[in-house]
Amino acid sequence: MPEIAGVYNTKKVRKLGKDGATTRDFTQVISWFVIRLDDDRYLTMPLNDEHLPSGITSVVDAADFVREYSPDPGFYTEHILPLVTSLRERIGDGSLPFDPETLDVREQRLFASLQIDGFLETAPDGVYGTSLALLRESAADREGFAVAAASRINSEGVQLRKNRDFERSLEFYAKALELRPEDDHLFFNLARVHYEKGDVPQCLELLDRALKLNPELEAARKMKRFIGGKIAGKEGPNP
Repeated sequence: MPEIAGVYNTKKVRKLGKDGATTRDFTQVISWFVIRLDDDRYLTMPLNDEHLPSGITSVVDAADFVREYSPDPGFYTEHILPLVTSLRERIGDGSLPFDPETLDVREQRLFASLQIDGFLETAPDGVYGTSLALLRESAADREGFAVAAASRINSEGVQLRKNRDFERSLEFYAKALELRPEDDHLFFNLARVHYEKGDVPQCLELLDRALKLNPELEAARKMKRFIGGKIAGKEGPNP
């Protein structure tokens, strides 16, 4: 089942000016409303000046997505989440027929962006089945969104680490920790990025933070033992 992933940004450096003497670089930032279609594909829609999906859609494969799109959970929380919350309240438990004509203009625009049956091999039954399912499965408050978004961003950060794109992985973990600053697993995964970058002192500091939050986090304890053994010249199995 697809899921609302949130808002992500892309950045492109462009030239401004007509000749070499006056040309300067500027960074163009575009914000996108994103639906994760499945493990391999993301559906992206640029946001307009009203912070609503424009209706223009692009399908981006997962590898390109994590390489080019950066999470912006704060933007989603401020501008999109209130609409998701109000839409969830309007659709209720599904016991009554749903009529999009009862929505206000902003709600209608967001609801229309969730009608994505054309991008799915199979879709839920019923009129507006996919849109209603996306809303019912999405987080309706800040805490619920923070948990879901941090988990998703963590997974994307892991993929970036495996791709050895360490700087972007660090960027993703910074966003995840804004959402869940007391999440021991995020600190552990962030420690792994620094270890693979070769920054052992920072790795150990982050492992200590993870263990302070959760002294029973065995993965962090094992990694500390491994690094300690390596420093002492007694290498064990790689964590």
